[in-house]
Amino acid sequence: MIRNTISALHNHKANISLRAADVISTLGEAEQDPNLPSFSRVALQPAVSKLESIHD
Repeated sequence: MIRNTISALHNHKANISLRAADVISTLGEAEQDPNLPSFSRVALQPAVSKLESIHD
């Protein structure tokens, strides 16, 4: 999953806003995974916040 999100961000064929939206969606799905440890969920929140500022 992490490799896919990094690849999506490095895909310069798409607009940065679109790339950010795709990664936000992927990370949002990961945050909903009950198997994800809580410390990982907390660690994802700042990354999602930064991507949301790019997406806007």
